[in-house]
Amino acid sequence: MSAVKRFSVRQGIEPEPSPSLDEAPQPLRFFLLKYLQTKYVAYPAQAAELLEQFLRRPGLKNEFYNPHDPTVWERVYSYIEEFKWWEVYDFAEVIFRSIASSNRYEAEGFQTELNKIFAEYNIPYRMFGGEIVYRGSESFESTVAIAKSVLAARGRKTAKDEIHKSLEDLSRHPPDLTGAVHHAMAALECVAKEVCGEESGTLGQVIKKHPDKFPAPVGDAVSKLYGFASAKGRHITEGGEPDPKEVELIVGIAATVATYLSR
Repeated sequence: MSAVKRFSVRQGIEPEPSPSLDEAPQPLRFFLLKYLQTKYVAYPAQAAELLEQFLRRPGLKNEFYNPHDPTVWERVYSYIEEFKWWEVYDFAEVIFRSIASSNRYEAEGFQTELNKIFAEYNIPYRMFGGEIVYRGSESFESTVAIAKSVLAARGRKTAKDEIHKSLEDLSRHPPDLTGAVHHAMAALECVAKEVCGEESGTLGQVIKKHPDKFPAPVGDAVSKLYGFASAKGRHITEGGEPDPKEVELIVGIAATVATYLSR
């Protein structure tokens, strides 16, 4: 689902904003409030009951029984506003499950509207079947999808599974960025060893031993990627955690090279 780009972005006047993996902007939080307010307009305590269950605070809903209280929805929003960014996504899943328990069609409508907000504000997540999962840029999605397809066609199940685990790590709340790097590089290492007929050794060692399989500049690029990924996904120093954009780059390149080697 792609959002309609603003005029300034279409004309190249302003750059398209980069998706951020680690935020839940105010419009997303406000959407959840307005959805609850519309659904439970005369019954704010029912919306508060979702908060009560989510926050595990017995009796919280008792504070919201008066639908004529002009502050009732402001107070509901104050809770949503205080959520950590990943808790916003968790709460959205709670809302979906609550609706789906009685009306699956209505729940799918909520999911559709939520995904529109994700797309409009360039948030790299989408809800599918009530579960919010990572979805990067269109180019990233295409690269990973092609890699999984090619690896499956070549019978490289282990590498394909590692790519899938990398995406699962990106979909966690909050995402496991180092795990995503680790699994992406494991997929590439697995393919490289199989293509080169090696049973042991690191990816860096395999590249040095088989320059014919990694012609310049591919070999140089993968060697640098391996070093960078090792620093970000294996041998992390204090303060050296990977940036979400770096992780998408690493996963994307690893998937691309794994596809290249498999063809």
